[in-house]
Amino acid sequence: MKGARHSPLTDDIVRIWVLFGVMTLMILFLGGFLWRIQVARGHSYEDDLQRQSVRRVRLPGIRGKIYDRADRVLAENTPQYDIALY
Repeated sequence: MKGARHSPLTDDIVRIWVLFGVMTLMILFLGGFLWRIQVARGHSYEDDLQRQSVRRVRLPGIRGKIYDRADRVLAENTPQYDIALY
């Protein structure tokens, strides 16, 4: 006998196991990467969330009435308020 011959079925099984191993390593790598982002660095994202949840509200300056020379009111300051729901 010069050498053992491999059957095509054996070659296919080896390829499947190699592919399975590569896929398993990639899933483990992805899982570790996601764990690092969500769990290990989670406190920094929580700090960002707290900082971004507070919004500044601009209040317009208080203005008086505008009169003409006959002391009639031309323009008044009437406040308008809007509500934004998310």
